[in-house]
Amino acid sequence: MKISKTKVVLIIVFSIILLFIMVSYIKFTKLDIYVQQTNGDVVEQNGVVYEFNSQLTSKFDEGELKIDKVNGRFKGKDFFNTWILGTKIIKLQDFNVKETFLLSNLMLQEVYTKKNNQ
Repeated sequence: MKISKTKVVLIIVFSIILLFIMVSYIKFTKLDIYVQQTNGDVVEQNGVVYEFNSQLTSKFDEGELKIDKVNGRFKGKDFFNTWILGTKIIKLQDFNVKETFLLSNLMLQEVYTKKNNQ
């Protein structure tokens, strides 16, 4: 039985796409989990509270701050809603993610910093 070139190409393409999805899902399961409180201005992880920081958000909007990598996700959000549409916690270059991070989704990018009284 002879397999045509198009079938071989389709199998290779499908395998690459499947591999990409599997690697992305493994990365998704290893992300830190955050909780957004009901007022929306505060994010929490393991008892540490982070607040919206308008000064750093302005610096990010002006291009002074650069993103590094996705580091977290919100509790209860599934794979599709986090990677494709949803909100991600992103580490900023030159900042410790335990102190400051970028909250980003399709329409919104906000910087959050650790609350002072902790």
